Amino acid sequence: MNRSYCGLTAGELVVFLTYLKSALKPVRDFAKYTARLAKAVAAGERVLDVFKHEPDIKDGPDAVPAPQLRGEVRFERVYFGYEPDHPVLRGVAFEALPGQRIAVVGGSGNGKSTLANLILRLYDPWSGRVLVDGRDLRDYTLESYRAQIGVVLQDTLLFAASVRDNIGYGAPGATPEEIEAAARLAHAHDFILGLPDGYDTVVGERGVTLSGGQRQRISIARTAIRNAPILILDEPTTGLDGESARVVTDALARLAEGRTTVLITHDLRQVATADHILFVEGGEVIEQGTHPELMQVAGRYCQLQLINGGASPSSAEQARRAATDSRFGPLSGVVGGPNTS
Repeated sequence: MNRSYCGLTAGELVVFLTYLKSALKPVRDFAKYTARLAKAVAAGERVLDVFKHEPDIKDGPDAVPAPQLRGEVRFERVYFGYEPDHPVLRGVAFEALPGQRIAVVGGSGNGKSTLANLILRLYDPWSGRVLVDGRDLRDYTLESYRAQIGVVLQDTLLFAASVRDNIGYGAPGATPEEIEAAARLAHAHDFILGLPDGYDTVVGERGVTLSGGQRQRISIARTAIRNAPILILDEPTTGLDGESARVVTDALARLAEGRTTVLITHDLRQVATADHILFVEGGEVIEQGTHPELMQVAGRYCQLQLINGGASPSSAEQARRAATDSRFGPLSGVVGGPNTS
């Protein structure tokens, strides 16, 4: 005789427990996906907030597409800061002619990278003007202007995609031949061929599967393929070992040929080869000129070269006198010190 429990036979109880077990998994999955959906909804709301955000820098009503730029860059008494009443740049004025290589040197926090941000028009100056080819940047549409600027930064951003895609990102629609030519210019072609799948090798997020020098050379190739007339290099060799820095420096020199280049660096060997040097301190350009001119002046730049072993014998005595001159005072850190203007 079948025995029952709560009105259920043994067979019915087994079937009930089987169904109950089978129902638990979908219920657990539903709870799990409910939490994921809640996160997705929150993330979607943040994405919509970004889309609704009105950027501070946008095209003016009379902005026109930028023509093919020659690369003349001029700052006219530019004042700018990130917070009200705290200017970072104070009356900066200089001019870079088409094809010139401008080096910007100075201590950290003195406004060097801010100069690059203004050239990129990530910000507009409080007063004064930034002009390219004799025209205020605000007269150009952002898309047409920024398409003609190449940037190589200290921290290279690569995507979890193939090497080919990472280089081609600089110029959508680039042909395989153009991508390879850019890689050769950046001294990246040989090491790319040594990767498991060559140009089709997928690199890790932010390029973690590559060395620092390899990442930087891919970044240079990405910039080279844009063929932009204006080039901004912001500490591109910082953190690289000696051999990698040498290869990257040579690639950067090839990239800069024929382009107006703004180089921000602490490497005085690169600075000394520039066509024009800006020494920035306290948000002001306190010295500017060629390397021989600044060494002749025997000011802050000359002191810096002497301290780092870059001063020529003919300027060493002048630099020593400048270092003890009460007008200059002691150097602070590598390139700091009081304003001499």
